[in-house]
Amino acid sequence: GQCMLVGWRTRGMHPWVARRVAEGACGAVILTHDNAPTPAALLALTTELNALVPAGAPPLIVSADQEGGAVSHLSPPLARFPSLTTLGAVDDVGLTARVAAALGRDLLSVGVTMNLAPVLDVCTDPNNGVVPGRVFGGDPEKVARHGEAFVRALQAAGVLACAKHFPGHGGTRDDSHHVLPRVAATVESLRRVELVPFLSVAETVAAVMVAHVVYEGVDRELPAT
Repeated sequence: GQCMLVGWRTRGMHPWVARRVAEGACGAVILTHDNAPTPAALLALTTELNALVPAGAPPLIVSADQEGGAVSHLSPPLARFPSLTTLGAVDDVGLTARVAAALGRDLLSVGVTMNLAPVLDVCTDPNNGVVPGRVFGGDPEKVARHGEAFVRALQAAGVLACAKHFPGHGGTRDDSHHVLPRVAATVESLRRVELVPFLSVAETVAAVMVAHVVYEGVDRELPAT
């Protein structure tokens, strides 16, 4: 259970989750706006969750999917920050760092300790149906620069970062929430493009989210997960 991250869609504490946390059988939760209507209610919920963790158990990781822009699952009640695409278009690494720091402070103020961000995909397919509006751009070096700044600033603010979607969702047209996308990428092409941003944060980022995508040049049958 310490390896599981769980969420629920109802307001306030979920009894099943409360029991698992109290047993030390849940390592992480993910919260959305469905769980709390105000910042005060969100803080009360995270405080209640942390109080349930038994002595000697690892601290509970409280996470959110708060990338900025459209994927801001705690907005409202929290403020909605600019999308990564907007930050990439401005192309001011200092601004990206300031936004990530402010986002981190906002999350930490309500007890959220991990953010499922930043998206480090390199958008290589103009018909991509998953990551437009969520990525820094289509140039791997640019995505790496902004990704490094975002991770560093978010974690300096006290919130763990999660780079996604490894090894890259930027070349897909299908949404892996619904179907299994396939990409004709080789190990060599991944190293030239998709892996560049992930390698840039490999020694600093707290976590990595794996893409549920088949990379045919690596394995024609099994997805990266």
